[in-house]
Amino acid sequence: MDGSGEFSSQTPCNNNCVQESWDCNNGDCSNPMDGSGEFSSLSQCNNNCEATDINETSDSKVNIYPNPSKGIFTIDIQETPDVSIKIINQLGKTIQSNTVSKSKRVKEIIDLSAEPKGIYFLNLSYENKMQFFKLIRK
Repeated sequence: MDGSGEFSSQTPCNNNCVQESWDCNNGDCSNPMDGSGEFSSLSQCNNNCEATDINETSDSKVNIYPNPSKGIFTIDIQETPDVSIKIINQLGKTIQSNTVSKSKRVKEIIDLSAEPKGIYFLNLSYENKMQFFKLIRK
């Protein structure tokens, strides 16, 4: 410790640090970075955040494999309109994003092998709808 920090002890720092928090906006969880969010964790926000249409049912035309994976995931989407693909980490940060044009079938490879092990969220957005899926990087 060289004494160059803003606080001289841990107590003032703890009293001035911003706590992580999350808000739900149009079905997307985001961290306002000022502690003013409605939810105290990303998972709590994801569990309570409602979009116009969130689909996690098995009748979806989306197949993700292998899941869990050591880092390489294949997303197979049948009969897709233009679709936005986002990969979000547990802190709510988008770590990958891509837009795919309308097609009969799309196979998109997601490479998380350089990312730490853990749970990631796949967000598919199209035609005012959103689908969320968990990706498990082992």
